[in-house]
This record gives sequence, C-alpha cells and structure tokens, in this order.
Amino acid sequence: MIATSQQAGLRRERVAATLWSRSPEAQALTNLRQALPGIRAAFSCDDLRSQGDTLTLDYELAHTDIEREQAGSALPDDGIAEFGGPFLEGISINEPPFEEWLSKTRADCARIVRDTLFDAGNAALDAGNARKALLVAERILELDPFEEAGMRLCLKAHAANGEYSHLQRRL
Repeated sequence: MIATSQQAGLRRERVAATLWSRSPEAQALTNLRQALPGIRAAFSCDDLRSQGDTLTLDYELAHTDIEREQAGSALPDDGIAEFGGPFLEGISINEPPFEEWLSKTRADCARIVRDTLFDAGNAALDAGNARKALLVAERILELDPFEEAGMRLCLKAHAANGEYSHLQRRL
C-alpha cells in the first residue's frame, strides 16, 4: 500500500484501518507500529520512512515493479515473458477494506501492464520488428486470453511477418 502511494505516502490511520478494520483504532495503530520493524527488515534497509503520521518509501533507494512496468516501452525481448502479472499475486488478507484496495489496485496495475505491452508491441511493429510484436501480443493474451487489443496485435504481427496461415488459425 505504501509503495503504491508514490511520494505522498499514506497516513498511519489509513494503513491501520485498512489492515486491521475489525480492531479498535488504538489497537490497529499498535498492530501497525509492531509490524513496521518487520516491514523494514524485509526491505533490508531503511527505505520505509516515517514522517509524523505519514509512512512513505524513499524512492531514491527503493524501486517498485510498477515503476518498471510503466517504463516498459523499452522492453528487451528476454524480459517480455516475465513482464506483468497480477499485483501481489497470492496475497489475500481477510480484511474487507484491504481486499477492496487490492482488487482496485490489481485492476489499475493490469491496465498499466496491458497498455504498456500494447504500446511496446505497436512500437515494435512500427520499427519493423514483427517477432517482438508477436512476443508482446502473446504475453498480453497469456495475461488475459480475451483481450481484444492483444488479439489484434497478434494478428497484425502475423500479417507483418507474412504468416497468413497463422491468421486463419487465430480466427
């Protein structure tokens, strides 16, 4: 949550209420205070900053996958297969406010990934690199087999490569 809040950070009360919504506010804040050393240890350095009632990451030291994904227009061919995927995959905390935040954030990140991949695929087509465009299109379709933009990109890449038999199979 803190990493996705960018430079603004998050107020302690909001983090505590999101993660411990069933606890009284004082207990939720205590739980957060007790969790912070473990979070800092997970980062192996002091990237997590506490400025009064606000928690932030020091973006001079910490970098997130979201930043990497937003800069993905220059995706190397060998990085396409791993690019994207569900935000915080496998994470579930039985707290309705957290699950709501997670669902929204996953949708937002999926949109960023799709748009970034689509832009990279179109840039590859424009540069005459149909092979890379096809790799990108296949990654889009791995993440969401029903994504029309991914299918269009896939068809364009096959056509640019002169692979008309693939077009018939895809349709």
